[in-house]
Amino acid sequence: MAHLRAALISLHILAVLILTLPSSRQMLRREVWDRSSNQAAFAALADTFSWLGFESTEDFDRWLWGVATRYVHVRDTISEPLVVYADLAGVRQGWAMFSRPRERPIQLQVDVASSLRYQPIYQTGSREHDFRSRTFRQYRFRKLTGRLARHFDPVWYDPWSRWIARQAADGYPDAKRVRVRLYRHQTLPAEAVRAGEVPKGRFSDRRLYAAGELR
Repeated sequence: MAHLRAALISLHILAVLILTLPSSRQMLRREVWDRSSNQAAFAALADTFSWLGFESTEDFDRWLWGVATRYVHVRDTISEPLVVYADLAGVRQGWAMFSRPRERPIQLQVDVASSLRYQPIYQTGSREHDFRSRTFRQYRFRKLTGRLARHFDPVWYDPWSRWIARQAADGYPDAKRVRVRLYRHQTLPAEAVRAGEVPKGRFSDRRLYAAGELR
């Protein structure tokens, strides 16, 4: 019985690991490959692996596309029978793993004003302005922030920002106004980060609320 249990546990772990491998959702979309950021990454990789005999970035791109196509075929073939098991066992991977970091992230900023001047109470990544940070840094909250960075939609953003403003109004009873906005910037290359540069961006999608109406 112990050997059977160990075998079943091993099969379960193997199934879950296979299903966590990168899926084909984006890998075989040619328009994704042709983005300038990806082409720049391919060019850097082609230079790194030039010792394999690639004469140009185009050669490397064609080779990598072939590898990706074969990988997706093998991955889908192996994982197809495991999807039913994952559904029954409740172990489906509900979000993409090994995803590429966002090149144009957004940061949330919340400000309150009891007079004319706004004061920040929350900024993404700030230790000084960390109002309700346990909530705002929760992974589901951050996932929605990431979704807005990729595909901004007022249908999502407006009720989300209003809910945030309500938290601020409740937390600061003297506040008369609440401002919710996003800071957008382009991530820096590695050499710029090592040199101590700070990314420069701009605020956008500002929403203003009367605190009294939120309480």
